[in-house]
Amino acid sequence: MDVGPSLKSPYYYADDEIRDLIDSEALCALFSPLPAALLREIVSGQAQRGRQKEDERQVSRDRDHDLDGSIRSRLLGSMEMSNPVERSLGEAREVFIPTIYLLNI
Repeated sequence: MDVGPSLKSPYYYADDEIRDLIDSEALCALFSPLPAALLREIVSGQAQRGRQKEDERQVSRDRDHDLDGSIRSRLLGSMEMSNPVERSLGEAREVFIPTIYLLNI
């Protein structure tokens, strides 16, 4: 039974070609339709690049806002516990093992 021609081996996209496709939506539209695996890689690359740009913007905003160090001085010591409780193994209570667990053993 003949089911048609044999499948061709997939085309190899070089890293710089994929980078160009991630950078340019017009290039993606020009070469569309692209294989699904390549589209997933392009979309994830664009999302990663967007997150990197947002992180860079956030860092620059924080750097501009933290010039006088007011945020750092406000946060200094804010995680200190006011009433810490020390625990030791000698004080350990009896361990409770649920019946359902014991039945499964």
